[in-house]
Amino acid sequence: MIMTPDIILSLVVALCTIAYTWINYLLWQESIKTRKQMSSPHLIAYIKMREDYRGIEFIIENIGNGVAKEVKVTMLEDYNIVPHYSISSMGIIKDGFQSFPPKYKLQCFLGTIPDMYEEKSDSFIKLEITYSYFFDKHNISCSEVFCLSLASIKNQLYIV
Repeated sequence: MIMTPDIILSLVVALCTIAYTWINYLLWQESIKTRKQMSSPHLIAYIKMREDYRGIEFIIENIGNGVAKEVKVTMLEDYNIVPHYSISSMGIIKDGFQSFPPKYKLQCFLGTIPDMYEEKSDSFIKLEITYSYFFDKHNISCSEVFCLSLASIKNQLYIV
């Protein structure tokens, strides 16, 4: 068989079409993943010092762009804010949330800095956050465990 210029050009066009189709398929897959990331919630839990540097807050925040549904917080290692009152006894933690919108933040005051150093600096909070959201007509469930050490607040104290 003789390779004429017409056959060579036809083969090049066929190979380029296959490569172009494969690249478009990869771009389509990437756009689905990007759309999922841009429309899904992401709940996190952390502790931080208050703005006035006089106390410590426990925070649950949705840093994603989607709405989290049926949010449940399970305290695996609870923390007593005052005697006989723990984080798990808070109504909003105990009963859960029906929806948690994007950029929403739930804050709970844990105590003052001197109390933390004297009594509870070795304590930690361990919790599991479970939630779901819809993407492309599918209900997706997520669960994540957080272990928050109160000793990490000591590293946030600095004088400017």
